[in-house]
Amino acid sequence: TYLWVGVLEQLEPSMRLLQHMLPSFFGGVDAGVQASLHTNPGAKHLDTKPSPTTLRQIKAQLYWDERLYQLCRRLLAARMHACGISANQTAGGGTGGGAAGGAAGGA
Repeated sequence: TYLWVGVLEQLEPSMRLLQHMLPSFFGGVDAGVQASLHTNPGAKHLDTKPSPTTLRQIKAQLYWDERLYQLCRRLLAARMHACGISANQTAGGGTGGGAAGGAAGGA
């Protein structure tokens, strides 16, 4: 069992949960600043999209990864709700978004 599970696309809310759960280690961390550090503004994005066949093959091969990812998202949401943390509030109380990526777990 993991004490904390974060989702990279929801890095800022994940960091706020970490601050709440382990304040002696992460209480002084600015979740918004940390989330903004994990971006790549110079990244080039391809305009081409994979074919439907390719997407089907990827989906079939990553079935269990997708199930785990969805579980992590639900776990993050449930723990945030239980701690009274809104997914849309920033550390300062406003609204904010996340970064990009996949699922992560911590002990």
